[in-house]
Amino acid sequence: MQRWIFRGWLADARHKVAYVAPFLPPGARLLELGSGPGSVVQVLREKGYDVTPVDVQDLSFHPALRPVLYDGHRLPFPDQSFDVVLVLTVLHHTPHPRRIVAEARRVGRAVVVIEDVYRHSIQNYLTRWTDSLVNLEFRGHPHQNHREAYWRQLFREEGLQLTHERSWRLAGLFRQTLFVLKAAPSASSAAGASRTGGKRA
Repeated sequence: MQRWIFRGWLADARHKVAYVAPFLPPGARLLELGSGPGSVVQVLREKGYDVTPVDVQDLSFHPALRPVLYDGHRLPFPDQSFDVVLVLTVLHHTPHPRRIVAEARRVGRAVVVIEDVYRHSIQNYLTRWTDSLVNLEFRGHPHQNHREAYWRQLFREEGLQLTHERSWRLAGLFRQTLFVLKAAPSASSAAGASRTGGKRA
């Protein structure tokens, strides 16, 4: 049974990777934040990428896919440790998406996000209900699903600059959006100044 379940996760992972791969430089060091079963990690490793999985709990289907565990607050990595941080359909599962975004920006030179979004209330309801069913999360699911405009504003407030955005439909009912982000110039300057005690070279 677990093998069949993981095959389903792999199919979903290949779908996601097809969208994010054009934004992953060859040889890039990647962090998948919220790696879950590890299916995206496996697909990316098959393509030759160096990927570190991280999550708040170990839900991996194989020992080789086990994540680095963290407390949900601060990632156990220095600033700018990774070329790209992947946050794929994760933010709506956390009660504090802003915290996740801030940490992704801190440890990554670029951030790639995929989120379940909606255009109207019926689509929002169907998205939430289906997400709970697929993930077997009927209690305690924060359902932080939002429209694209909400995420754009949050990313901007967290010092990220949107460089690419693309949306698509799933099963004719649901909607996902890809956001490709990098540190905004002003945010990078502020971060550099804080590390040097406010002095600039």
